[in-house]
Amino acid sequence: LRWNTHVAAMLTFVFSGLLHEFVLYLLSQRRGMPSGPVGIDGPFTPSYGRHFFFFCWSAGVLMGERLLGPYIAPWTPAKGPFRTFLVLMTTLPVVHHFTDEYVASSFYSDISLGFPKVLLK
Repeated sequence: LRWNTHVAAMLTFVFSGLLHEFVLYLLSQRRGMPSGPVGIDGPFTPSYGRHFFFFCWSAGVLMGERLLGPYIAPWTPAKGPFRTFLVLMTTLPVVHHFTDEYVASSFYSDISLGFPKVLLK
């Protein structure tokens, strides 16, 4: 039964990665996009596979934490903010694979009016 939960968690991440790749495809079908931060004027051409990689990496990190966590960091409790912090620190170096495509497609610029910015000169 234990391996079934690990397989289910892994498949959830894999299918989530595939779903986000499909969202990128849908973003590439938009027409009349405003010029974004990288100067896109027209249809967005995504780089496929980066979202899938990010979700597979996240699945591996969480499976590794679940299976190896008690042996790697036995002084930490099984659940809690410190263990969560360690998991996040192993995911942050690759998070740009998830966000770069959205930034390049001007996806975030559509909602940027709702988030104030502090500009330092």
